[in-house]
Amino acid sequence: MENTNDSPPIPHDLSRPNLLLHRLHQERGPREISGHLGGAVYPAAISRAIAGEGANEQEIVRLGVLLMRIEVLVGMIASGKSTYARKRADEGALVISHDALTEMLHASYRYEESLWQAYRTMEESIAFNCLSAGRDVVIDRTHLTHESRQRWIKLRDNYVSLNTFNGREPQVSIVAVVFPVEAPAIHARRRELHDDRGRSYDEWFKVAAHHYRQIQSEPIGIYEGFDEIIHKCSGDSS
Repeated sequence: MENTNDSPPIPHDLSRPNLLLHRLHQERGPREISGHLGGAVYPAAISRAIAGEGANEQEIVRLGVLLMRIEVLVGMIASGKSTYARKRADEGALVISHDALTEMLHASYRYEESLWQAYRTMEESIAFNCLSAGRDVVIDRTHLTHESRQRWIKLRDNYVSLNTFNGREPQVSIVAVVFPVEAPAIHARRRELHDDRGRSYDEWFKVAAHHYRQIQSEPIGIYEGFDEIIHKCSGDSS
């Protein structure tokens, strides 16, 4: 397709911050971007990014041009969360999987209630460092309660507060991605068939039934502070 505007076509090897600058150039024009970066102070960074020659990622993050995103996955066991997370990882996002974290710590699929705070501290530390690297972050766990979702909104707010310089805030949106809810028996059977992790159907049914009750008692809402809530359809991993 012919390029119809004055800017060059998007190079295939642009890093994510450069690609975002290129899109801003396409959508808003270079003058507005220069203003966002502080007028004549950083025009070279814009020129290099648009030309595909690279720009200092940390500089872009600190100036608030890098538009990062935290995606909080919300869903029962075997609802499509990890499939979606793998797709986002292929697109460049960094995924924090609660199951993978506990498996790494225990060398097997296991959760110890006494370590719940340690698990959380590690997840939040990883997320903070992923944002500092200028990457989108996908949090892969159930998030079926208000409190479990609120902590990521608080983390986003804390990150923005600590990384605001000269009045310029990093632009970090927080999005809930909600997966379909079916009868507990369906989720339990799907888990048993595809990844039973050494547990029986009856054990997974108890987990799924607990998740189902949580969803019914603490439904997600935009009032929680998300910038957007996306509801996925069954079988949709896009």
